[in-house]
Amino acid sequence: MDAYDRPLDHKQKFDLIGLLSPVTGISIFNNAEVAYEYAEKVMTGKFPAGEKAIASNPKTALHYVFDFFDRRWPPGEAAIAKDPESATAYAREIIKDRWPEGEAAIASNSDTAYLYAMDVIKDRWPEGEPAIASNVTTSFFYVKNVIKGRFPEGEKAIATIPHHALWYAMEVIKDRWPEGEKIIFSEPATFNTYAQFIHN
Repeated sequence: MDAYDRPLDHKQKFDLIGLLSPVTGISIFNNAEVAYEYAEKVMTGKFPAGEKAIASNPKTALHYVFDFFDRRWPPGEAAIAKDPESATAYAREIIKDRWPEGEAAIASNSDTAYLYAMDVIKDRWPEGEPAIASNVTTSFFYVKNVIKGRFPEGEKAIATIPHHALWYAMEVIKDRWPEGEKIIFSEPATFNTYAQFIHN
């Protein structure tokens, strides 16, 4: 390693970005990631001149809120509302309640729909159930942690993993579950447990 291999410090990095800006078109004022990094590393606080850029990107807007506001930040909400993960985190951690503006994006993703139902709504969320039902893991945990009962829409997904199907039959249906038996019978351990369960 020689002097040319040393990483740039923050000041040098942003000086270089500024120097190259006429060629690259990237600056601390017009690029969301660069503006957020400048706020975080150089300003170590809010960066009003870069907020328009920061607010245009859901991830940078969310991180900016977490780092420097810890309360609602309307300029960033339009971008945040379009990204399932960012919208879920914003509703859960900042608004601490339902956030209708972000629900369309949240409902489009199985993981975020489940988390929103569990952590924000704390109940069934019909708008998110089509996405939840499309994924075996979210269907399983939605039944276990939210519904605590049958979830017909998710049964097809649950019936693809032996241990999930076995648990569903024993703890939710509490009886034979013919739709899940093919997958339950595919592993000796789940087959044996299921056989004992239905014969008791």
